[in-house]
Amino acid sequence: MKLKLLVDMDLSPAWIGLLHNAGYAAVHWSEIGSASASEEELFR
Repeated sequence: MKLKLLVDMDLSPAWIGLLHNAGYAAVHWSEIGSASASEEELFR
């Protein structure tokens, strides 16, 4: 299983590119759900 990082809404989506360039799988919170979604909802 490959670890995928979830970048919090408090951080810029620009972190995604930096993490990908460093070899990490990452997704920004805003890409997978509403800004007002709970953490529990996003992890489902």
